[in-house]
Order: sequence, then structure tokens, then C-alpha cells
Amino acid sequence: AKREVDRLIEFAGKGLRPFRRDAPVGLGAMVDVQVEEVESGKLEERTFFVLPVGAGAELEGPGGDGFLSVITPDSPVGRALVGRRVGDSFETEIQGVEREWTVMDLV
Repeated sequence: AKREVDRLIEFAGKGLRPFRRDAPVGLGAMVDVQVEEVESGKLEERTFFVLPVGAGAELEGPGGDGFLSVITPDSPVGRALVGRRVGDSFETEIQGVEREWTVMDLV
């Protein structure tokens, strides 16, 4: 199996393609989501960077604007997010907490 760093270098070597706002979420996308804990109603906004490896890493956003969390299509949220479009919502249960996710923007 390839090491994670080799997979990341191979992916980066292809170049990041810009995503149109109406495109489906895929590898290389930066995605703004709103997350609501269903039981408590607590809302937060997160930005995810969908990469083939590196899940859980926190990166500084472009121009130092906030932080991005790296997720992979293999994670529960990544699996549910890939293929969605701006405006789509979906639910996941993580560590026993039901959350509703809404795709707010795609860059």
C-alpha cells in the first residue's frame, strides 16, 4: 500500500481544479457546511477540505482566513458529503450524536 504522503503528493501533482458552486463535492473541494446537533439545536459552521489522505488535520485557510479540517471520502462525513451540492442536507450519527449537515458553499 502507498504511504499517505505518497498518495498526497500524487494527488497534488495533478493540480487542484477549481469547483464551480453548482458542482458536486469531490476530491480537492473546500466545502463550507452548517452543522446542527439535532437534539440540542446547537449550530456551527465548518470548512472541510476533501483530500484522499490526512483526515483530521487542521489547516489554515487561504489568506489566513479561519481553519479548514481535512476529511477523506473514507470517513462517515466524507462519504456522505461527496457528490452533494450546495443546498443539500444530510444526517449522520457520530459518537452517538445525530447531526444534520447542510452544504452552504463550495470553492
